[in-house]
Amino acid sequence: MRRMIIFLLTVVLVMAFIVPVVAQEEKLPKMISFVSKPLGVYYVMTAGFARVFEKQTGIKAAVETAPSPFAYMPFFKRKEAALALVASEHPYQAYHGLAKYEKQGKTPLAYLGTGNKLPFMFWTIPGTGIKTVKDMAGKTVATRNPGSAMMEDFVRESLKADGVWDQVKGVTRPASNSETCQMLKEKKLDVIAMPPNPQLLEVEKAVGLVPIGPREEAIKKLTETPFWAQTTVKPGKFSVQKDINTAATVICIYTYKDLPDNIAYLLVKTLYENLDELKSVHRYFKEWSPKRAVENIAIPMHPGAIKYYKEKGVWTSEQEAVQKKLLSKGQ
Repeated sequence: MRRMIIFLLTVVLVMAFIVPVVAQEEKLPKMISFVSKPLGVYYVMTAGFARVFEKQTGIKAAVETAPSPFAYMPFFKRKEAALALVASEHPYQAYHGLAKYEKQGKTPLAYLGTGNKLPFMFWTIPGTGIKTVKDMAGKTVATRNPGSAMMEDFVRESLKADGVWDQVKGVTRPASNSETCQMLKEKKLDVIAMPPNPQLLEVEKAVGLVPIGPREEAIKKLTETPFWAQTTVKPGKFSVQKDINTAATVICIYTYKDLPDNIAYLLVKTLYENLDELKSVHRYFKEWSPKRAVENIAIPMHPGAIKYYKEKGVWTSEQEAVQKKLLSKGQ
């Protein structure tokens, strides 16, 4: 009898410690914040997901705005934002304190997943005589882009791979894709570089369009950096008549490193199990899937996200090896 009483008391004491921990793990906030630029594609996607998240979970989701991904980092350092959706160069550079993020210092971040790829391409119009990168020698090429360092990297590495970097008339293009496409249409520029977008379709309709991809050497050089990925643009729109291999920026969602696992899990579960609704928010969501979410990982994945991907059967030994390698490098 005495042993039974001691056993029961032990169980009660153990449960007294376990129950609060479990309750704490299962506790969810009443409100959650995302961060985005106030306008543009990423705001549309972020705000769309916020609406879906709130509807599916009952947790109020607000979208805070900041002028640029650079300005997002204070939100994550203060643990005020749970998610941002951007090109993966930004969390990669912020995580390591590189480039323009150097003065800010390293920001403790974690991936929640990767989504669509945005392929970078060169574009010219019929009549310029340009069919390859090598043909750009002596031509006016938009080599500088005030809105995208990645675009500049793409142009520079592509031109260098063909030995014409010093032979083009390099100019700075407008920050606006619409203005840049208008300059191409008016023959004020011979070559521009950007992902396929609706403004290019207007050029195609008005005067025609000639798509050009980089050499394999340039693609290989660019994809040595984790936030670049190789991709293939298929025939169809934008006057693409055959497969064109190129380099792409990877769009991702990320959070701060210490976000509770259950919230990270809920974020990715809600996103990937409501893709049918999100596809109507923006066409980029058509390319998102749990399988793609674990590809092209540039910084360590959040444990809460990994739990969901394991449940979906897409987190394999290959992903685990990548995660261990990223963690072993430290921050």
